[in-house]
Amino acid sequence: MLDIIPSAEEMVTLVGQSLYDVWNELCSLIDEKYEMECLWNKGGKAWTYEYKYHRCFNREIINC
Repeated sequence: MLDIIPSAEEMVTLVGQSLYDVWNELCSLIDEKYEMECLWNKGGKAWTYEYKYHRCFNREIINC
């Protein structure tokens, strides 16, 4: 997991304003429809950042 989450300005620099707007809209739609945890991570060899959604099906049994 990342220690510092990238700012909006840094994300716009990486992907451009139009793709950043699409990404924000997509994230908003997912957040409205599903109860998910969002995790920032290092992107590995190919990417700078990775943004993951994690869904927990049974919160009583599994501590998410």
